[in-house]
This record gives sequence, C-alpha cells and structure tokens, in this order.
Amino acid sequence: MFPPVYDNFYRKCVEWQKKSVLLTLKNEKAYIGILWKYPENPKSRYESQTISIIPLRSGYREKEKKRIEWTTDYPYKKTYFNNMEVILPRSEIITFSRFNMEAHQYFEELKNNSNNGKDT
Repeated sequence: MFPPVYDNFYRKCVEWQKKSVLLTLKNEKAYIGILWKYPENPKSRYESQTISIIPLRSGYREKEKKRIEWTTDYPYKKTYFNNMEVILPRSEIITFSRFNMEAHQYFEELKNNSNNGKDT
C-alpha cells in the first residue's frame, strides 16, 4: 500500500512500468510506448516532473475528429531501447493510460473497413 503522499499518477507508473501505455500531450502529440522510467521519489519536486518511454508509435490527435492519426512506427528491438528513450515532462501529459494492442487492432480494422466502403 502506498502512503497518502503518493498521487495516482505515480501509482500508475509503478503498476505499469515496462508495460505499454498510451498518452497524449498538450500539443496534441500522441505516443504508444513502453513506460521505461518514472520518478523514484515522487516527493521530490524535481524528480517527479518527468517520465520516459520507449516509443512504439507516434502521431497527432485530430482536433475535429477526436481520433489519433498515427504517423510514425518505431522499430521494436530491445537493443535500441536506451537510444530511443523519450523524456516527457509530466506537466505536458494530458492523458495517460494502459495500452491494449488487441483493442487497438480491432478499432484500426473498423476504421479501415469503413474507409474501404466509401466512394472516392
């Protein structure tokens, strides 16, 4: 059990470390990545300000459609992890959740099937 001083963000970081997460930033940038590092001491104002991920996919949230347009897929090789680390300020993160590949693939298929039925 965590002492009350630890916030929910820190608790989720502990729970989800080395697992896939989905997050979006204030500038509409979105990432699917592996939560790599998080603050070891959330009581410290300096340390609690950043997390790092190993990106698997990135893109931008479309403001009008409220969906993410994925633009970049990153190679998934453990040997690249230390070279691909992306450090993100906590203050810039607006959404932070676990990522489920099966659900993601399901919705990608739905999107592709609905696009295939349209006349262009």
